[in-house]
Amino acid sequence: MGLRVAEHLARSGLGTLLLRDAAPVGAADLRQAAGALGYRALHQGRRREDAAVEELKLVGADAAVLAAPEDFGTAGVDLHIALGDSSRSFWAVCAQRWRRGRGRCRW
Repeated sequence: MGLRVAEHLARSGLGTLLLRDAAPVGAADLRQAAGALGYRALHQGRRREDAAVEELKLVGADAAVLAAPEDFGTAGVDLHIALGDSSRSFWAVCAQRWRRGRGRCRW
C-alpha cells in the first residue's frame, strides 16, 4: 500500500518525496499484475525504501524521490504520512515523535 501512496504523491506534482521503510521486500510484497507498479523479484531482500525509489523513478514523475536517512527527523517537513499494518503502528510512530519533541500526531 505504501508504494501506491508514494506513486500517487509523486505523480501529483510534489517537489520532493522522502521515503523511509527499512523493512526488506518479501514475497508477499511482489507485484501481482504485469505492468503494474510494484516490487519485482530482483528487489526481494532489499530495503523497501531503496526498491521504492528505484521503481518510482521508472514512472517518470516530476517529484524528486529519495530514501530518507535513518536519522532524518520530521522538523520542517510539510506533510508526514505514516503508513502501517494497523493503527498500532501509527501510534507507535506518534509516541516516538512525541518523545523526541517533534510535535503531535492527528488521526
